Amino acid sequence: DAFAGRLNNGLATNSKKSWMIYTLFRIQTSEWLFNSVIIASTLHTFLVFFEPANACSSSWLYYLLQWMILLVYAFDITLKMTYEGPKEYFKHDWQRLYVMNLAMHVFDILLCGCTYYANPFRPVAGVLRDRRGRKFFEVLKKMVPEMLHNMVPILFFVIVVMVICSALYDNAVPEFTSTTYTFYNWWFLVLTNDNFSRLLPERLYRSMTYLFYFFPGIYIGQRFLLNLIIGDTYGTFRNYVKKQLDKERLKELQGLTKAFSALDDEGTGRIDIKVWTACLRCLQPDMPPEAVALYFELMSGGEDQITVLQFLNLRSVLNFKLYFQAPSRNRLWGFLQKLWAKVLISYNAIEIDVPQFIVGWSERVLEHALEYNYFGRAIFLDIALLSCGFSEFVVYSLPRLGVTVTLCQLICAWHCFEYLVRVCAAHGKPSKVTEESNLITAGFAFGTLVCLLYYPLFHVTERYTGLDPSHPDLHGLLLHVPYLGWVNVLRGDKILLFGRMLRCLRLANLNQDLKNFNAAIVDILPALVETFSLTFIVTYIFGLLGHLLLGSKMDEWSVPLVSVVKAQQLTFMVNFLDSMEEAMERVSPLVIAYFLLFLILSLTVSNIALSIIIDLHANVLDMKTNKDRVGMRKKIDTVFEKMVDKARQRQVTGILIHGGKRQKSLNFKQIKMSEFQSSDVRKFITNHGSSMVTPEELEKCTPQSNINLVQFYNDQHRHHKDLNQEADFITQLHEQGFAEVSLAPGQVLFEAGQPAHHVYYLVKGGVHLRKPSGPGAEDDIVMHALLFLGSEGLHPEGVYRYTCTAENETVCFVFDNDDFAHKMEPEMAGMFLQKVLKSHAKIDAIFLDHRRLSAKRRRTVAMSADTLATLVRYHSSERVLTPTPSCESPPPAGSVTPSSVSSSSEVSSPPARMPLRSSATVFK
Repeated sequence: DAFAGRLNNGLATNSKKSWMIYTLFRIQTSEWLFNSVIIASTLHTFLVFFEPANACSSSWLYYLLQWMILLVYAFDITLKMTYEGPKEYFKHDWQRLYVMNLAMHVFDILLCGCTYYANPFRPVAGVLRDRRGRKFFEVLKKMVPEMLHNMVPILFFVIVVMVICSALYDNAVPEFTSTTYTFYNWWFLVLTNDNFSRLLPERLYRSMTYLFYFFPGIYIGQRFLLNLIIGDTYGTFRNYVKKQLDKERLKELQGLTKAFSALDDEGTGRIDIKVWTACLRCLQPDMPPEAVALYFELMSGGEDQITVLQFLNLRSVLNFKLYFQAPSRNRLWGFLQKLWAKVLISYNAIEIDVPQFIVGWSERVLEHALEYNYFGRAIFLDIALLSCGFSEFVVYSLPRLGVTVTLCQLICAWHCFEYLVRVCAAHGKPSKVTEESNLITAGFAFGTLVCLLYYPLFHVTERYTGLDPSHPDLHGLLLHVPYLGWVNVLRGDKILLFGRMLRCLRLANLNQDLKNFNAAIVDILPALVETFSLTFIVTYIFGLLGHLLLGSKMDEWSVPLVSVVKAQQLTFMVNFLDSMEEAMERVSPLVIAYFLLFLILSLTVSNIALSIIIDLHANVLDMKTNKDRVGMRKKIDTVFEKMVDKARQRQVTGILIHGGKRQKSLNFKQIKMSEFQSSDVRKFITNHGSSMVTPEELEKCTPQSNINLVQFYNDQHRHHKDLNQEADFITQLHEQGFAEVSLAPGQVLFEAGQPAHHVYYLVKGGVHLRKPSGPGAEDDIVMHALLFLGSEGLHPEGVYRYTCTAENETVCFVFDNDDFAHKMEPEMAGMFLQKVLKSHAKIDAIFLDHRRLSAKRRRTVAMSADTLATLVRYHSSERVLTPTPSCESPPPAGSVTPSSVSSSSEVSSPPARMPLRSSATVFK
C-alpha cells in the first residue's frame, strides 16, 4: 500500500471488508491487469497507423478489436469503482478523466461506427493508468500557465523591436509600415527561427545600421531571452516535481508506519527476523530465504532487530538487487546456459606450451605497443577507412593466383597478430587475454570473425556460382524471410559492412572518456525512453488533432501517420510558419489558435525533456567515472561480504528460525548484489529519495503509529550524536599532534593512592576499575571506550582514587597538566574539561550503584541464610538425620549432625541419608 500510494483504499483497508470486495481489489491491483491496460492502450494508439480510411465499416476485425480494448478499460474502471464506491472514485481528477475518455470512445463507436473523433485521445488510458505518466502530466498542467507567464518578457521585447523596425526602416521595406506584419514576424522569428528572409531581405544586406540592429536583436531575443525562459521553466518544473515527491514521500512514510505498527504488536518500535521474514513473504512470496536473510542484515545494520526508523527506509534497502545465478527453469534456456558454461570451462582450461624466448619477446612487443597506443591507433584507422570508403582499397594483388590484399584484410591481420602476441605473453593461456568481458568485447570479436570469414566465402562463392557475393541474385542464398523485406536485402557486402562497424566498437573499451560516456548513457537509458515517450504522446495527440481539423483540405494532414510525422517536424520548428499560414489560408484563420497552443506545449515539453536528459547525463557522468564505478563496486562487494558473514553467524547461533524449526542451510555462493537505479526521472532531477527522515515527517506519521515516533527518534539519535561528537573530538586530537598509546591486557595504568600526573582518554578496549570500599573490600567495575580516566590528574596534588587495569588490548590518549594548559586551543580545552568532568560523574555514579547493589545483595544473602538455617533446624527437629555409612570423610564444619540434634526426639531412624550442609553453603 505504501509503495503504490494506497493509504486509505489499499490492502490494509479492503482486507477487513467482505470477501468479494477483497477479491475485486486484488484483481484490480494485480500486475497482470495493469499490464493488460498498458498493452491495450499501446495497441490502440499504434493501431491508428494501420487502420484503413474507414476501418470499422470495412473490417469486422478492427471493429471487434476496438470493442475488446474498450472492454478492458471498462472492466478496470468497474472493479475499482466497486470496492471504492462511486463517490470516492470520482473524487480524483484522473479517474474522472479516465471515465470520460472511455465514454467518449464508446459514443464515437456507437454514433459513427468507428473511433474517429476520439482518435487523438487513444494514449490517454495508458498514461492515466501508469502512475508516473499521470504525475508528469499533472505537473505539465501547472506548467502551461507558468510558460505563458514567462512569455511576458519576450512579448515586451518584441514590441520594442517592432516599433524600432517600423519607425526607422519602413522606407527600405514597405511591409514594415504595418505594425501587425512586423510584430507577427518578429514574434515567430524569436520563437521558431523560421522567417529570416522576411525580416532580412536582400535589399538590407548592405545596410550597416540595420545589420547592427537586427543581429543583436536576434541574439537578445532568441539566444538569451528564450533560453532564459526555457531554463526558468525547467527550474519551475523541478520545484513542482519536488513538491509532488515530498507529498508522495510523506504518504509513503505514513503507509510504512502503518505497516510497521501492524507488525510491531507489542509497541516496542522494533521487530525481529521472524516478523521480517513473514513480512517479506507477503510482499514478495517468491523471494528465496537467502535474500530474506541478506535484506535483514542490510536493513538492521547487523543488529538483532529492525527499528521503525530503519523500516521507513525499506524502499532504499530493496533498491539493492540480489541476483541468483541459478539455472533457468526453461529447459531450452537451461540447456544453453549449461552448454555455455562448459564452453567457458573448456576455454579457460586451454594452455599452450610456448617457449620462454617467445614469451619474453611477446611481452616486450606488447609493452611497446601499449606504450605508443598502436592498438587504439589501429581502431582510429579502421574508423577512418570505413567512413571514407577505403576499406576495400587493394594494397597488393596477384591476378594469376586470384589473391588480393585489401586494407580491411590488413586490419584483420593486425588484430589477429595482437591476439597471438597477447596469448604468448600470457604463457599460452587465452583466458587471460580478454581485456574486458562485456558486450563491446563480444561485438568486436564477432565483427573481426565476420570480416575474416567473408573473403574465403567470397572465393568459394565465385568459384562455384560465378557470381559475386554482393550480387542481388545471391541474397536469397544468404538470408530470405517471407514478409520481411528489410531482412531480404541482407546481402554479403552488407553483412561485411556490419562486421566492420562492430570491429570499430572496440574504441569504447580503449578510450576511457568514451567508456564513461557510454556507461552514463546506459544508466540514463530508462529515463531517456520514458521522457521521450511522454514527448511522443503530446506530439501524437496534436498530430491526430491536426488530422481532424485539417485533414479534409490539406494532403499533409490527410493520413494519421503523415499527420504525426508533420507534428514531429513542427516540434523541431521545421517550416512552422509556412505550414501555419497555409492552414490559415486553406482552412480558417482560427487555426492559428491550434498552432499557438501546439507551439507553447511543444516548447515546454520538448525542452523539459531535453533539459532532463542533459542534466541527468551530466550528473551521472560526473558522479560515475570509471574510478568511481570501481570504488562503488568494491564498496558494494565489501558490504555484501559483511552481510553474508553476519547472516551465516546468525544461522549458526540459531537466531534464524522459522516456525519453531531450524531453517535449512543457506547457500550464498550463487548470489550477486548490485544497486538498482530507479527509473523514475523525477527522483534523478531533484536528487530525491536519499534524504533522512526528519522529526517533522515523523510527527505527521505518529497518528499511524502505536508509539511516539518523535521521542523514539530522539532517543535513537541522541546516542548517534554523542558518537559523532566523540569521533570529531578524536579527529581534533590527531590534528593537534596528540598520539595514541597501546596497552597490553593486564597492564596497569595507575593504582589507587598514587600521585595523579596524567589523564587518560580511552579510545578502544575496556578497563577494570577497583576502588577500596572498606576494610578488606573493594568495588570492581568494567568501563569501555570513549571515556576519560584519572580525572584527578588535573589537580596539582591529586591522588588516584581507584586502580585501573587494561582488560584487553587497549588504546588511549595520555594527557598531563601542561597539555591542558598550553598545548590545547581554548575551544578544545573547554571541550576537554567538559568531557573529563562528565566521565568523572559517570564513574562515580556507576561505583555508587555498584556499592548499593552489593549491599542489597549482602542483605539478601544474610536474610536468606538466616531463613534457611531456621528451616534446617525445624526440619532436623522433626527427623533424626544420620550420616551415610559409606561416607568416610567427616562432615564439613558447621554442618548439621545427629549429635547436634536434641536427644529428646525419639523417632525411628529414617533410611541412611547424606549429611545436610550448612545454610550458607547450601545457599551458595
